Amino acid sequence: MATLILIGASLSIVFSVIGLYRRRSRARRITSGYTMELVFASIQLGATLAAGVFPIVWLLLSVARNGGPIEQNLPPGVHQDFLLGILLVGGAATLIYTVFNYLRNL
Repeated sequence: MATLILIGASLSIVFSVIGLYRRRSRARRITSGYTMELVFASIQLGATLAAGVFPIVWLLLSVARNGGPIEQNLPPGVHQDFLLGILLVGGAATLIYTVFNYLRNL
């Protein structure tokens, strides 16, 4: 689990720096409001990638390479129930977004 936290924190810092660099390179002002929104969005994106995408990609590559049951191919510190929960929440969020986007365009 510490590995996932480290990956998420590292990605959050990288995304924040990229956002600040892009804003600066376009000669736009960097305000405290913009910086706070960028940092919060970067933390959310880094945590999502570390907790959701990384274990799923690890699982897919591990099963393709080694075969066997799902439990044996999960990254260290990740349990099958956690991964299933991430997939359910992601699926529900995708469904809700799709329905609201459809209704907005009616």
